[in-house]
Amino acid sequence: MFDFASLRLDKVDTIVDVGAGVGAFLGPALEFYKPKPTNYLAIEMLPERASYLGQRFGYAHVCHHAVGDMPKDSATILRTVSPDSSSLLKVNPEAQKWYDIMPHGFDQYINDGVVLTTLDKLVPHEWTVDLMKMDVQGYEGRAIRGGKDTLRRTRALIIEVLFCQHYEGQSSGKEIDDLLTGLGFRFDRWLTYDMSMSTGGKELQGDALYVNTTI
Repeated sequence: MFDFASLRLDKVDTIVDVGAGVGAFLGPALEFYKPKPTNYLAIEMLPERASYLGQRFGYAHVCHHAVGDMPKDSATILRTVSPDSSSLLKVNPEAQKWYDIMPHGFDQYINDGVVLTTLDKLVPHEWTVDLMKMDVQGYEGRAIRGGKDTLRRTRALIIEVLFCQHYEGQSSGKEIDDLLTGLGFRFDRWLTYDMSMSTGGKELQGDALYVNTTI
């Protein structure tokens, strides 16, 4: 995952993981930072993963929701054979050629619905979030728009940025950067940067670290 020491964050008492998956980020982050026992939250839209997170970290720390800019009682999950790429957006069929994953890994099929809400409704208003990770498969801009109050109270954000057209209607790197700089963040550096070896080095995605300059 990440070299947390290299983030150079001082005391981290509150952690929010948006698009937590199976806890590959949250688990090591909790072990490294040891935040307050009540001040961490995992948000995950896939029901079986949310259930696993509840068993692993405690159900009080898990929200089974998708996040965006507009609440909706039931948004359709478009699952992929490779579950890490499941999204609320339609996948670009060309994306299968760029990644070294199982055959038909990006094939999508409609699954059950999920409650779509905003970060501002899920994260307690009294929290100052010391570290947030966001990985929402092309929905980043919408999640930011629905979480402006929370992000203004967030010290550091690690966010996945897609460089290629992985999904229809996905957020661009410029959109993400414009939204975050408008909220007082500055881009710090790339923590990861993935390229496709099968297509001559096509830039795919990266994890960017943004730091809030107003806190």
